[in-house]
Amino acid sequence: MMTDLQRFFSGFISRKGIALTYDAVLAIALFLLVYVFVSTYSVEGSKNPFSQLELKRNFDGMINVLGREGVFQSMNFNDINSALTSSVSPRFDFKLSVKEFNYLGASFVLSNELNFGNISVDLNSVNHIKGSESFLSYNNSEIDKFYRVEYRSWFRNE
Repeated sequence: MMTDLQRFFSGFISRKGIALTYDAVLAIALFLLVYVFVSTYSVEGSKNPFSQLELKRNFDGMINVLGREGVFQSMNFNDINSALTSSVSPRFDFKLSVKEFNYLGASFVLSNELNFGNISVDLNSVNHIKGSESFLSYNNSEIDKFYRVEYRSWFRNE
């Protein structure tokens, strides 16, 4: 026969066992929830949030240097293509145009345009950045020509 004290402890122990089971199930569920959240966040967070800025900075710098060296002002397709090929990282793809304008009187008139890079790409299908730079050439301290370089660039793996 069970005494009152034995009945109390046996009921307490069985209730305690159920509580421990619920506690363990809750702990496992909470652990799995946190694990899924952290692993999802770490995968999404692994993309470099500054990658577009890096791309813009690289292309702006490259266009500026090539313009200061007079590469675009030569309007020689082979020279410009060679300079771009050696300057652009293999991680990047681009579409670039160089427009030459002659200064006639009070306005500039388009006289030549060259296109480089991946000119057939649909820009709506890639996450790209765009930029442009302008250069002038002078003849006897007078503006002779105006050059406009416009580009679109994106990462190759996108």
